[in-house]
Amino acid sequence: MNIENIAALAGMIESLGFKGLGGSLLKRIAFRPSDFSLSYHTETSENKVSFELFFVKDIDKDNYKFLFYEATLKKPEVIHANIAGVDTNNLEKKMQTVDWKEVFVTGSEKLFEVGDKASWKIEETIEGIVTDLELLDSDLIGKEVAVNLKSKFWDGLPYEAFVKSSHSGKGKNDITQRFYYLEGRPCIGAEEALRFLLNRSMEKEMLARKKAIGVLDLSAEKRNVQDKKTGPKIKSQPKGQKINRSINGNDGTYGYIL
Repeated sequence: MNIENIAALAGMIESLGFKGLGGSLLKRIAFRPSDFSLSYHTETSENKVSFELFFVKDIDKDNYKFLFYEATLKKPEVIHANIAGVDTNNLEKKMQTVDWKEVFVTGSEKLFEVGDKASWKIEETIEGIVTDLELLDSDLIGKEVAVNLKSKFWDGLPYEAFVKSSHSGKGKNDITQRFYYLEGRPCIGAEEALRFLLNRSMEKEMLARKKAIGVLDLSAEKRNVQDKKTGPKIKSQPKGQKINRSINGNDGTYGYIL
């Protein structure tokens, strides 16, 4: 094992902002894969970002190289509606009541008794949640909602051992960018990548607003064209109003509209 190579890789990715991956890097390389990736997740009060770092083995030198990483800004927007018989608002609230890290990571064997519902209440709640997610997955619109819900609560957790199907589908609001590493040249770090993704997110929102305004302007233009075709509307005179029946600009007799 080229421990110097592993140490250099660990130090390099840490300098980019990916801290605490040295142990995972060591374990993956111990199995001598031809290539592999490591996941890294970070979350603030407003943003959720996932990173996937890609490595490849250099057979000639018997060491590993860092190639690039992909950064994804998660924008999971959950539609609150009744889809496929599932109230997505209630489903989201149920998922909020579960400590998913406890379930997927730190959970340990516990004793339960059939007659003591409190000892298996959380598992019953999880079963109901998973059943609703499966129903959403069977619906075209619901599938997108299911992806966003799983992304919101499960990203960064080893859910694969518990859930057969992956939720790796990309949400329509997610923004992804790849950043390459070239030896001897500076590489964009995690914080700068986040700023880049936030800027793209703002740009996407501005374009959406501009498009919406453009649609409104186009609709108004069509109405103006239609008005020109039909001509100005002639205002009708109320009955009983006195009018001047003039001919060629000359005053004529007066009458009343009946």
